[in-house]
Amino acid sequence: MMKIITGVIYLLLLIGLTVPVVCAQVEVEEEEEGIFLSGGVEAGLYSKYIWRGMELNDKGVFQPEIWLSLLGFEAGVWGNMDLTDSLDNKGKFTEVDYIASYTHEFDLLSASLVYLYYDYPNTDEIKTQEIGLELEAGDELVLALEAYYDIDQAEGAYLKPALGYSLELRDIILTPAIGLGWGSKKYNEYNFGAYKNSLVDLEFILEVEADL
Repeated sequence: MMKIITGVIYLLLLIGLTVPVVCAQVEVEEEEEGIFLSGGVEAGLYSKYIWRGMELNDKGVFQPEIWLSLLGFEAGVWGNMDLTDSLDNKGKFTEVDYIASYTHEFDLLSASLVYLYYDYPNTDEIKTQEIGLELEAGDELVLALEAYYDIDQAEGAYLKPALGYSLELRDIILTPAIGLGWGSKKYNEYNFGAYKNSLVDLEFILEVEADL
């Protein structure tokens, strides 16, 4: 049996959307007879909560996540906790997402099938569900596509193509990326109140990764 524990600190800059965020991540891998079981915990502090072009909280939030992965299958839980009384929920979780996925790796292509269950405790928001397909191709230059369909409340689609490039400088990896989000008529009507196909968000990201 072999156990590997790694730690990574990320510094992300979401230009035009949020101010800098620091995330701490710890991963554990355990190998027994050629089977890898891995898991991780990640926690981030954000100046505001913006998701797919929607500003869900314009004040500070805490967003932890935990996951386990085995043979391409992964299960995880992600949460959002308000840190101020701007929405009368200081210190309370206002969103908890339950995520299950299966990922298959090809040569330079990764494909994932995803299921998400969105729960909104301490709010009046209605629970909903999505299924999705995530594709990522390339090594240093990475092309990605996220496609989700809300099978519950919205019954609409969200697509996001993205482009990123990884540059390794000694013990630091810099990855600038850009993504463009699009929503279908029903998706936009449910989330924005506008019944039309439209672009909904533009995201610029600079990720800085360094080993602990």
